Amino acid sequence: MLYICMAYRYPNDIYDRLWYSYPRDDWAQLSTLSIINNDQNTYQLPSDVMRTAATPKDISSQFLNISWVSADRYAEYYTYIHFAEVAKLQASQIREISITINGELTSDPFVPRYLYTNTINSTLAFRGGGGGAQSYNFSIFTTEDSFLLPILNAFEVYMVKE
Repeated sequence: MLYICMAYRYPNDIYDRLWYSYPRDDWAQLSTLSIINNDQNTYQLPSDVMRTAATPKDISSQFLNISWVSADRYAEYYTYIHFAEVAKLQASQIREISITINGELTSDPFVPRYLYTNTINSTLAFRGGGGGAQSYNFSIFTTEDSFLLPILNAFEVYMVKE
């Protein structure tokens, strides 16, 4: 399978962040040509970034999993996970999402808004691991009330060093 890696940067992103695609064989893509509204979102993600969402390719899977290992054992890390519903859902359809980090529930269930950016961010820092690298496993999954598979539009990790 051929993946095209697109990078977005200023002027698409007013904060000059770099955005790359993250192709995986176990994920499918949902997308829209519509503009994603981020007027009410502090993080002001580019619409070009938010127009595409990942979802599990296997329809029996209820999870999108992301793992990463801390690069610096003394650093602190903050995460920002961004969602926007890119599919126009029927009145009877619902996509309700929860998130765990290393097995601990980190957010109340929420429903991504159609064509609006929603951000779930960590309020406490993750530690680098003191004695060595620390592994983090994020699971984005749908609740029992959800009719549809989970989605993920964008994911950020910021490292803070003293």
